[in-house]
Amino acid sequence: MNKRIAVLEGDGVGAEIMKQAIAVLKSIEKVYGHQFETDWITPSLSMPQNELPDKIKNIAYKADAILCGPLMADSGISESVFLNKLKEYLGFYTTVYPVSYFHFSQRNNGNINNYLSPGLNFLIFRETTEGFTTPDSNATPLKNDNRAIDQYIYAAETIERVAHKAFMEACNRKNKLTVVTASGWFTQTGSLWFETVQSVGRQYPNVTIASLNLEKALVELMLRPGNFDVILTDNFSGAVISTQAALLIGGGNFLTARSYGNSNKAIFKPAHGVQLELAGKDMVNPLGAILCVSEMLKHFGLINEAAMVVKAINWTLQLNFVSKDIDPVNFYFTSTIGDLICDYISQKTTDTIRNENIELRKSTII
Repeated sequence: MNKRIAVLEGDGVGAEIMKQAIAVLKSIEKVYGHQFETDWITPSLSMPQNELPDKIKNIAYKADAILCGPLMADSGISESVFLNKLKEYLGFYTTVYPVSYFHFSQRNNGNINNYLSPGLNFLIFRETTEGFTTPDSNATPLKNDNRAIDQYIYAAETIERVAHKAFMEACNRKNKLTVVTASGWFTQTGSLWFETVQSVGRQYPNVTIASLNLEKALVELMLRPGNFDVILTDNFSGAVISTQAALLIGGGNFLTARSYGNSNKAIFKPAHGVQLELAGKDMVNPLGAILCVSEMLKHFGLINEAAMVVKAINWTLQLNFVSKDIDPVNFYFTSTIGDLICDYISQKTTDTIRNENIELRKSTII
């Protein structure tokens, strides 16, 4: 298979984790006989915020997918202006977060948190174009010395298109969809969401629909996460519930985000932030970026290749080849973990490990 990949390095630890992600992609390319061409997107600080340069548009247009590192956030919960403009240009309106269990060793289960849920596997569909007003909106938030107003706005047609995406996925899974909205705060948009999803649901009679407000959903997610299969949310609720869901699988470094629309293109991005305090230290967890490679391969229909990447990740976790966020004392470096995953994919590892090399944290331990 031949595919063209646009790569956006991102900010902070982006350079380090994307280097490992591309190395894993190249290992898959070599082992399975594919060809992945990469084009690098480099936003300029002097670039106008209201328009993408033609060069970047051209790279994005030609790409089959985009791998994106973490980006500096603007104010509030919004993502990078650049990334939002890229999504707008490509017509993307949905972000999907796959939440699935990873096989940590018994030693490191306690180092992660107390919420790890074996067998967990559900999807969060988040609408990402509306909600809080944007610079392009006709409705402007108000703020002066004594008063501030934020506006949360949705149109039925915006809800419909993401609802269809979620319902189609539910049909391929357990025929179960849970709608989560911030109806406790935004009563009118919450009501519109419920009515619109119920209307769309009539076209999918085999799918059972449940509805929860955000507060109730967060509680259920912690107490009974296995009850969820496909979750559909508004923009604000999706940001909150995906952050909470990350606790169930080991933290934000294990959560990925796939953004797409009606075309075959998609952007794959780790859900964690730029982690500026770790930038340049070779100590950040690269697994979110590497999992993006797996999700991208799955998007291309390369199921075995995607599964191999996940298998390699679980191998490192089970053998305690983990980063500092998982084990603050006995940790391995970003580049070492990337090398180990590449070695596993290339079948350069064995079941016999040299303990002295592990203690020295060498990337070649066979």
